[in-house]
Amino acid sequence: DRDLISVFKSLTLVEKGHIEIAVEALRKLAESESYIVHDISSTAAGLDMIYSLLELQPEENSPFNELIKAVFESTLRLINTLYSSPDFIATAIKVNPTQISRFLRCLCVVSDPTISSAWTAAEALASHPDGLAALLDAGAVLQLLAVLMAVKGFASTYNCRLAALSLLSKFLWNPVKGPEASSTLRRFIPEPLVVLLRSRAGSASLLVLDSVSETPELIWTAVMQDELRKCIVELFRSQNEAENLLAGSNKLPLLVNLPVDFAVLYQQLVDEIYIGGVYIRFFLKQPTYKLSNPVLFSEKLVEFWESSFKLQISTSTNSSLSNSTAVVLAQSDLLVLLTSCIICVVKGEPSIIDLLLTWGFVQNLSDNLRKALDAGRRGSPTISVIRLLMQIVHRPDIVDSLAQGRTDLIFYLTKSMYTTSNTANGSCSIAKDAAIIVELMKKIFLCTAAAQIGLLVHKAVESNLPHLILEHILDARSTTSCAQVLNPAALRVYSVDLLKAMLIAADPATAAVLRTLLDTHPSWREFKDQSHDLFLTDLEKTDTYLIEDSHESRFAGLITDGSLSSAVAAVRNSTSIPAVNRPLKGSATVPIPAAKVPPSTPNIVPSNIASKPTTTKFTTVVVKSELGIGLDLAKCPQTGRARIAKFKEFPGNIENPAMKCNPSICIGDIVYMVNSERSQTFADMVQLIRSAVVGESISLSIERCLLEK
Repeated sequence: DRDLISVFKSLTLVEKGHIEIAVEALRKLAESESYIVHDISSTAAGLDMIYSLLELQPEENSPFNELIKAVFESTLRLINTLYSSPDFIATAIKVNPTQISRFLRCLCVVSDPTISSAWTAAEALASHPDGLAALLDAGAVLQLLAVLMAVKGFASTYNCRLAALSLLSKFLWNPVKGPEASSTLRRFIPEPLVVLLRSRAGSASLLVLDSVSETPELIWTAVMQDELRKCIVELFRSQNEAENLLAGSNKLPLLVNLPVDFAVLYQQLVDEIYIGGVYIRFFLKQPTYKLSNPVLFSEKLVEFWESSFKLQISTSTNSSLSNSTAVVLAQSDLLVLLTSCIICVVKGEPSIIDLLLTWGFVQNLSDNLRKALDAGRRGSPTISVIRLLMQIVHRPDIVDSLAQGRTDLIFYLTKSMYTTSNTANGSCSIAKDAAIIVELMKKIFLCTAAAQIGLLVHKAVESNLPHLILEHILDARSTTSCAQVLNPAALRVYSVDLLKAMLIAADPATAAVLRTLLDTHPSWREFKDQSHDLFLTDLEKTDTYLIEDSHESRFAGLITDGSLSSAVAAVRNSTSIPAVNRPLKGSATVPIPAAKVPPSTPNIVPSNIASKPTTTKFTTVVVKSELGIGLDLAKCPQTGRARIAKFKEFPGNIENPAMKCNPSICIGDIVYMVNSERSQTFADMVQLIRSAVVGESISLSIERCLLEK
């Protein structure tokens, strides 16, 4: 009888006691005689009566609560005995498979301590293939999840939730039904939680479900937990049982049919991209996060990167295009995000480079650069390849592998440096990202341990790279060529370093040709003896593609063109410093406010006036700021000592610390000691200044040559 509680109330006290005795006697018979189990399972009325007894629950202020509880406990023990028999499970499910849902309903709503035996019976039921299939068909995944999330109307005690977690883990681990259970669970909770519940069941997993996490490998917040609970309640409401559920009744729907396209939509995960077990946006925010499986993450990143790259270059039909965002996910260029992720992984786990070599990814980068340039993709496809190469070319084996590849890497890197070229008048437009391209080639040629480095220098000379740098980057008349460059001053610094690195790495024959070319070009005279150790601050060396703050205007213009003669001319005219920013349309240079020169700076007297040189020495102190000490130093070719070439122009209202020295210093002064340490070379002085921390006072010993009429 389904309305067993009404019938139970009409019985006398003795008759109620007889029910408990009958259930206990049946359990004893089932334990001693195996045919009793078979008879119960093959009788529909017998199964219906046993499952109906599970609906007996104590009522408030009822005098029969103790007796009802005793009958319920005896029924649970009987079911535990019956489910220990595989034959009973197979036969009972064959006779009436829907009866399992009644047992599952009791399992998920009763919080009494005696329910522990029912969870043991459920474990035995899930161990049988037919029992596991029946539980999944009855919606066990959803109802167990409701227990885990403590949805109103379901059991919420710690022991019940722990038992539900253990049973759900058993579903996920099943070799046959596990994928089905995992697929159902993924429609409710994020993938990382599904992996967690499958990998380990216990108090640790339960703690993760109850806590809040926002890491690259798991995003699970209080808002998301509330969204899941509301969604579960709504599912039961759709089955016309919402009122009973919200009222706290134990009468839940026997089955919940999920729509084919159903899935919980978490607002916080709408714009997140999940690849290889990692949310890549969060990973880029926390690049030092220790990944649990960096190899899998790297493998998936490479797979998605290659697919995204192919899609971008295949959509190109116009070779004049300069930018590309063909694959956009979550309002972001997917290729750029993937490139940044690979860079962060390589920085955190350098051993990943060996895997990239093994997978053939490194060897394909040169080919990908060629394909991008041939397709006219000078935007994210080209820059993505260059950024990846920047992180790996410090290793000789990588450089040798690139040199022996099918594609002439140096030729295509040179080609990527300019966007347009007019052979008729010799004009050339340098690409806006040329600085990072030149820096990459500089790093390649600095890897002198590579066996094929001489071959790469020879290819650079054949590609006319030195001529391109001298004529269109270092030449003072080439300001219009660098009009589109994001950081023309950094481009000049890296270009000089690149040419010097080529001289060192070249074989004798190539070095002789290159040196002749450089020495005969007038632009090289200003740069060949100059050191650029202090030209770039730490802020300017930051990866501008990983941290977009580096493009802020307050960090622009901190690098000069390195010309000592132009710096002296700037002070002599007292109107401007050498222009290094992008020229405006219709003008050659952008005027920049005059550099501040200390009042006590002596006048520079023209050489045609008779003068008597006098020398004075003194010591001054400068306090290092986050932008450096505010000075550019050049190496004197005659003495090898450091000479103050110019004062740096700081952005905004930031005051140059070198301007506040007392006694003051001026352009042309010789620095012969730093921090009173003798026997210092130019490199030693530079190293001492660079190693000083922000706010540290640096002592400069100055020698000044005064000219008297």
